[in-house]
Amino acid sequence: MDVEPGTYTERDDIIANLNNVLTTKRGVGSFLRNFGLTEIGHKTQAEMINTLMREIKENILLYEPRVELIEVDENFDDDTGRTVLSVHLRVRSDNQALHFAMDSKLKRLQLAPETVGDDELD
Repeated sequence: MDVEPGTYTERDDIIANLNNVLTTKRGVGSFLRNFGLTEIGHKTQAEMINTLMREIKENILLYEPRVELIEVDENFDDDTGRTVLSVHLRVRSDNQALHFAMDSKLKRLQLAPETVGDDELD
């Protein structure tokens, strides 16, 4: 992430950490046993989604204490034909909402627009 000196915020650091944690293959990128997400092999779609949801929650709780996990939703994307997991968080230090989506197949994070308000988390 290229950032001008003095402009890197706690939110930027949280996003970078979540990206690192949630895009790391479990058992490969760290000596920590539960760090990262399992490479889903021969599982059904339902088993894969359940495993990803459980591991996303687990990793956020273990490795990013600066956020509160509000909810993880499962949504089907008609355009791609894949399930997208929407993760809703709140930054503890300033109580601001932080949302991102993860494509269940690509395991790529995409931040949601900043226009989502805190009131939509309750």
